[in-house]
Amino acid sequence: MHRIKTKIGELLTPANVAPWPEMRQQLNRLLLGWSAYFGYGSLAKAYRDVDHYVVDHVRAFLARRHKMQNRGARNFSRSAIYGELEVVSLWKHHPNPAPKALP
Repeated sequence: MHRIKTKIGELLTPANVAPWPEMRQQLNRLLLGWSAYFGYGSLAKAYRDVDHYVVDHVRAFLARRHKMQNRGARNFSRSAIYGELEVVSLWKHHPNPAPKALP
């Protein structure tokens, strides 16, 4: 888990001035590759932890890039990051992310 977080942190540094679509593509490729490699077994907690880490770092990265005075939580909400900004959520790609309630 430490290695994926390190790679995400290295990708989302202020020194990286690539356009957001290119950054998103690299981030999504990294996340999906990690997920495919470690996809066997029970990884629900790991996926949630990585998703939280990604949200925090993408939000901070974009807030710095847009020179915002705050942390950017309002402008870059979790739903915006995984929706409009099209970052891959490992938790949603997990084959069985949560047990479904019986009707």
